[in-house]
Amino acid sequence: MFKTKNSSNIAAFFIPIMLLLFSANMIITGCAGTKMIKPVSISTIWEAEDHLNRNADRKTIVKILDFLSDTLSVVSVEENPSIFAYIKHNQGEAYNLLSRIEEKNVNLMKALESLSEALEIRQIREYPVEHALSQNSLGSVYQGLSEIQNKEVYLEKALYAYDEALRVFTIGFAPRSYSTVHNNLGAAYWALSSVRDTERNLAHAIEAYNEALRVRTIEEYPYSYAVTQNNLGNAYESISKIDEEMENLLHAIIAYEEALKIFNENEYPLNYAAVQNNLGNSLVSLSEMQYKEKNLNSAIHSYRNALKIYNLNNYPEAYATTQNNLGNAYWLISSVREKQKNLLRSIRAYNNALEIFSLLEYPLKYAQLMNNLGNSYVSISDVRNQPESLAKKVVPYDSSDKMGNLKKAISAFREALKVRTQEDYPYDFAQTQINLGSAYRLLYEVEYIPENIQKAIIAFENALKIYTLDDYPVLHNQTAANLEMIRKIIRKQGQIR
Repeated sequence: MFKTKNSSNIAAFFIPIMLLLFSANMIITGCAGTKMIKPVSISTIWEAEDHLNRNADRKTIVKILDFLSDTLSVVSVEENPSIFAYIKHNQGEAYNLLSRIEEKNVNLMKALESLSEALEIRQIREYPVEHALSQNSLGSVYQGLSEIQNKEVYLEKALYAYDEALRVFTIGFAPRSYSTVHNNLGAAYWALSSVRDTERNLAHAIEAYNEALRVRTIEEYPYSYAVTQNNLGNAYESISKIDEEMENLLHAIIAYEEALKIFNENEYPLNYAAVQNNLGNSLVSLSEMQYKEKNLNSAIHSYRNALKIYNLNNYPEAYATTQNNLGNAYWLISSVREKQKNLLRSIRAYNNALEIFSLLEYPLKYAQLMNNLGNSYVSISDVRNQPESLAKKVVPYDSSDKMGNLKKAISAFREALKVRTQEDYPYDFAQTQINLGSAYRLLYEVEYIPENIQKAIIAFENALKIYTLDDYPVLHNQTAANLEMIRKIIRKQGQIR
């Protein structure tokens, strides 16, 4: 999931942590995973789930599936319904875990089929605990499917499955199971908030996570505590865009810092890196309201911590995601100090991200990165005009430097517009057209040819096709004012269009 920081420009990428790993922020959910073949107590199943979620590899899962398949060939559903259902449940769990490694849709559909067969036998009156276990697992599968297709439909089914599990798993009867289902319930509400009823669903997510934390204390269940604190941070960060921005961002930061009390670099490197990325994003947002330099410095530190784990070869998507976010932080802090140095760092970070986020494989992220990169080139085009740079004798001002960087910015914005079309992404199209128009207007100051100012006018006019007075009155007025300013300039110079 991505987050646009403001209308002009930068887009932060969130890393979904999944243990189911990736959505907008890192989301960590639990499932009733187990690799045991014999019936065990509830507490043992949950312990196995923790180990399987952290350690399961493809080879192990395939071995489990082979064993379960062989076992099913000698177990009759008529003669041993409870054993048959138990094996089907475990088969569903194994396919769910395998879906996170390969052939996601295929394996999730196999998991759905196995768990549905288990639940035909595991009715709540006859097998209440087993019914609840399978419903929780079914909810996890539905959540996985929602990331591929029919998002709202599958999330509604996930919520229903978790509610079914909570008919059995009360805080008094099965506290740990109760907390696991509430963590998963929170994750489903958080995902649904991106589809509809954003504020209401985020409030439900926060409520569910806090309910899970009644059981998941740092003393008794440190790993689960950290999982839920990270997810709670994601929900607070999301709701900060709607209501009580500063207060909710502070809650998010506290939650991420709580998660990092457990997720350290040595024991849980991937979780550590994902939470550090999420913490960095919240600190960047907070920097827009208070202590700009301090919070941006902290955000940069968090992103750099994440990049100790994420590298180009082993975790390419997470690496590129974090490099984009690091580039955003450097771009923002360049307005506070060391403008040239920090803008160069932002350009380097964006280019690092572009090694992975190509136009063909990641068109939306490619477009966002190109828009971000263009903004950095526009900013650095004027850096040597700044009094502080001249006083420090960085480099004598050279108009060709400005021209070269503005042309790089224009090229980047045009690359973004290959994806951000008026038909498919109208708002992003308008945003990038404004950036493009501004770059052409600045280029006209150093490359004094009518074509540049004409292209600036065309870009602003394109933006106004989307930013209408009825739909976006503030943006419309701002864009129209910029357009009129350009027209005044060329009228004054006798170059009326």
